[in-house]
Amino acid sequence: MLLYSSVFITLIVLCGCNNEYNSTAKLMNFKDSTLVLSQKIEIIRLETKPDCQLGYIDKTYIDTANDRIFVLSDFNFFLFNLKGEYITKLSIGKGPQEVIRIVSFVADTEKEIFYALDMANSLAVFNYDGIFLKRISLFGFYGIDIFLLNNEEMLILNNWVGRNEHYFVGNFDYNQEKITGKQVHSKESPYPLNTLLTFKNFYKRDDKVYFYSANIFGLFEYENTNFKRLISFDLDHKGVPRKFYKQFENQNRSAFREESKSRNYAPFLLYAFPFNDYFLVGIDDNNYSCYAINRNNNAKIYHTGSIPSYFNLPDAKSLRVPKSIQNDLISFSCNPIDFFEPDEEQQSKTIRLGIQNIEVRYSDNPIIIIIY
Repeated sequence: MLLYSSVFITLIVLCGCNNEYNSTAKLMNFKDSTLVLSQKIEIIRLETKPDCQLGYIDKTYIDTANDRIFVLSDFNFFLFNLKGEYITKLSIGKGPQEVIRIVSFVADTEKEIFYALDMANSLAVFNYDGIFLKRISLFGFYGIDIFLLNNEEMLILNNWVGRNEHYFVGNFDYNQEKITGKQVHSKESPYPLNTLLTFKNFYKRDDKVYFYSANIFGLFEYENTNFKRLISFDLDHKGVPRKFYKQFENQNRSAFREESKSRNYAPFLLYAFPFNDYFLVGIDDNNYSCYAINRNNNAKIYHTGSIPSYFNLPDAKSLRVPKSIQNDLISFSCNPIDFFEPDEEQQSKTIRLGIQNIEVRYSDNPIIIIIY
């Protein structure tokens, strides 16, 4: 029955696509060997002050040309410079120049402004000093991630696909301030109603734009104004059987995820993006497994562990999901609290990140790690 269910879920994924992707990678057919992808690491320690005491970091963006690090943490937005010095954060509230709950953001490095996706239904626009400029309504296209495609258009990932809305991605013209097109149909996903907030769904590398969604088991490439499936991922016995996920179509998302993982399924993708000669794919299993798929031969698949193990980093909780993928770099955030036990009295210790030894305190802000 398990084999039948795994095959069935694969067929659903394949039938829902446009048959223009390259192939399917069977993630469970991996090589039993260690793969190291990069040793080039830069460490930036974020300043710790009462106004910028960060919790878990969900997303970052590094703008080296304009001396800015953008940080999304606890649904608010923080600005630092490249030395890690705190600049400002957005004001939380219901006032005209305040934000309520930021779920994602995108920076326009040429105009030196950024768009903060607030409460999934509007874009709050600020300059690089955190000064409010304007607010743009999304008019019912509820987003969970945004990406600047060009000087006139951005891409928005929808949060409620499968009932009234049947497309994952909206093309938003921010001069006209409206959705001008939609793509990636709900049939691409075996369960479009159930998803996971992953914050980083669009990537640009080598002038190509890529997209993935937590509940679509594939990676898409933007080509001729449309996304086309580039590769599909077969999770085999870790794929959620159709009979199982059908039980949760009208229930909350957290119950589906928790029950799936308790049965050793991987209900979602955590990330999927190209890096050097590989596609890196993280699945939402109990081990945060990361698979490296050779881009020239997708039968060559490596499974070293969770993604930190590919970059000589510790398997700390905060390091198991990248915080940004920008052309030729990946950034992680390392939370010092991960290295202390709950009842530990010691207030500081030395940890090893790559080839560097770093002294951290329990109360320090997360450390930004940039991989080249």
